[in-house]
Amino acid sequence: FGGVVGPSIQSSSAHKMAAAAFPGYEEAGALVERHEFQQRRPLGTFDGQCYHMRSFPVERRFAAARMGIGARMEESGTVDGVHYEQTLGRMFLTFPLLGPNAELDEDDFKVEMSSWQLKVSVAGKTISQLSHETYDDVNFDLSWWKVDQDPSSSSGKSMFICLAKVISRGWQGPWFFGSLNPHKKSTFAWSSRVVDNETAKKLKAHSESLRNMDPGQPEDWEHDVATTFSSEQMCTGIEYCENESLARVVIHLDEQTLDSATARVPLDEIFSADVTAELLTVTLRGDGFGVCMGQLSGFIVPELTTWGIRQIRRSNLPEAANIKNPSFFNPALCIRMTKASNSHGLWGSIFRVDGQGVLQLQCTPMSVPRERIDWHERSTRAILLAPGGQWCNAAKIARSQQICTNVECNQDLLLNRVHILLHLEPGLDERCEQLKIDFATLFTLKVGEKFIQINFVADVEYPLCLGGLGGRCVPDSSSCEMFLDSGTEEDNVQTHPVLKLSLAKAEGSRGRWEEPFTRWQPWQVAQHMQQELAQAENPQLDDLSEDDEDGLVGLLSSQNLGTASAKP
Repeated sequence: FGGVVGPSIQSSSAHKMAAAAFPGYEEAGALVERHEFQQRRPLGTFDGQCYHMRSFPVERRFAAARMGIGARMEESGTVDGVHYEQTLGRMFLTFPLLGPNAELDEDDFKVEMSSWQLKVSVAGKTISQLSHETYDDVNFDLSWWKVDQDPSSSSGKSMFICLAKVISRGWQGPWFFGSLNPHKKSTFAWSSRVVDNETAKKLKAHSESLRNMDPGQPEDWEHDVATTFSSEQMCTGIEYCENESLARVVIHLDEQTLDSATARVPLDEIFSADVTAELLTVTLRGDGFGVCMGQLSGFIVPELTTWGIRQIRRSNLPEAANIKNPSFFNPALCIRMTKASNSHGLWGSIFRVDGQGVLQLQCTPMSVPRERIDWHERSTRAILLAPGGQWCNAAKIARSQQICTNVECNQDLLLNRVHILLHLEPGLDERCEQLKIDFATLFTLKVGEKFIQINFVADVEYPLCLGGLGGRCVPDSSSCEMFLDSGTEEDNVQTHPVLKLSLAKAEGSRGRWEEPFTRWQPWQVAQHMQQELAQAENPQLDDLSEDDEDGLVGLLSSQNLGTASAKP
């Protein structure tokens, strides 16, 4: 499955390579043979020197939400002949093609999927084992299927389906069994602040309906998993501690930024960690930004490293944080490393300190922790964005892309300004008034010298429109206003709100721009942010083309990392 399942940690060749490279590694082999994580699904691949961590384990905890008390979330199992394996961000299905199905190929199957349903058929006949409501919401754009050789099947061929989870959590199984699926419920307008059922049906996102899915994995996988967030936006602090046999690193995360990222991309695709016997490197996988890189004070056993996302109470908050909650929790990426047998004991500091007292740890600049708006405000804004689908992230992502119906640009050559008008769907201002939401607080704007990003603020920020400019602008001289466009009967355009951005052209970019504004995909925004970062650290790259990806190789992984002091 695309390299998610790595080689066994008992690989003899890998152990021989590691023993030759790292002193004391062979003595730690006993730990490998008896370690509790040996029987669990590997979290990445181990090449003998470096453990490349790329997926998160499913927590084996009792859960009560949407499953009976005492039910457990298993990492693998079989349901009605369909074998499944899951990580925190993905569900993998394997269906052996037996009997008459053994002669079928990809062209014979028709696969349809929505954010909560899967339907597989052959010649108009539904395959019941693979046609169900999914246990939780899935991301259509990042899911895929194929028919391929399978040595474990008696026919030698199986159908493989990968479901990308919208919410990063364990599933009790691949299917939702029951009649009370949240996607089937209707809305009832008990008061003026509740959207009626007709409006909810009219604004229903296309992700809620079944759509045909072509076979094969996504071609531009690296482009599809970009989040447009930098490591500085994602991270709010780093802490570390140790005991006699373990070392632990905790990277605190901004909850709103993480939720916004995981609404579009599975958690498995956001973070990556590369662990060797004496070096730890953490990056934002899809966007290519470094988070931290540190040289350890002793040796560890790389393939015994585990990680996960936890909710952790912050005790030592930065002075700049205006946190009023006395019990403030935030999500954190927790990495646990097992010390090699010849490095047991307290190191004093997890990361090495050189002779001049400089800690050998490079970290990205961290943002300040912040509190989220209250739950009632978040839920009301979610209803405004996706009536009837306010709890479905896939529906909210799809709806945020539909809010902006048209983009219009014009230039003022006398004042050297460019105006970008975003025409929004009719009735949005009326629904704001109905739900008692200030229309002026619906959007956040991010203006760079050569790109802009407009987000819709619901329970988290969802991308409304993002793109590149035809030249450089002066971000501090930007302005924004909103007004109603009455439309015209001739063009069949209803009265609708318009968001107008006015940008001042920078010196050297004045005059007429050939293309004032071009809409971008998230990966293009991430690529532009990478280039800006590289140019800030290396002024000689100012002439590098934005399309020259090779020119950035080797520069981006550490450009945003700074050296930390030796003081904790």
